[in-house]
Amino acid sequence: MPTAAEHWDAAYARGPQAVSWFQARPEVSLRLIDGLDLAPAAPVIDVGGGASPLAAALLDRGLSDLTVLDVSAAALAAARERLGPHAAEVTWMHEDLRAFAPERRYALWHDRAVLHFLTAEAERRAYADLAARAVAPGGEEHRTPGGAAQRFTWVVARRR
Repeated sequence: MPTAAEHWDAAYARGPQAVSWFQARPEVSLRLIDGLDLAPAAPVIDVGGGASPLAAALLDRGLSDLTVLDVSAAALAAARERLGPHAAEVTWMHEDLRAFAPERRYALWHDRAVLHFLTAEAERRAYADLAARAVAPGGEEHRTPGGAAQRFTWVVARRR
C-alpha cells in the first residue's frame, strides 16, 4: 500500500489539471479572502495547497507571508514552477498535515482540498485541534465597514 505522499505524487504526476479539484483560478477562495481585508504581512497558510494557483493570486494581491503545505512534492513542484522567480516569496512545506506541528500561528488557515479526505472521526478531530492551535488569536478577524473587529470562523460547505 502506498504512503499518502506516494499516492498524491502519483495523482499529480498526470499534471495538476488531472485532479478533480483543480481550479485554474480559485475565484471562491479569493472572494472569501478578499472579504477579510488582511494586512499585507498577515501570515497565511494554504493546507493541501500543493499545485493550487492560490499562492500566486495572493502574492498578486500584495500578501507577503504565505505558506503552502502539501504532502505531495510533485504538487508543490508544479506550483513553484508556475510561480517562477516569485516562488522564493512563498514558504513551501512538504509534509503530511496529519503530522504537522506548526511552529507559528497564522491569521488565515485556508483549506480547499484536505478536510474532505479525512473520513475517520479521529482524523477530523485531530484536524480541528491542529487548526485551533495554528490560527492566531484574532485570526480570521474581520473589520466591518464601520471599523469594528468582528471575530468569526466561517466554513463554506456544499452538499452534492
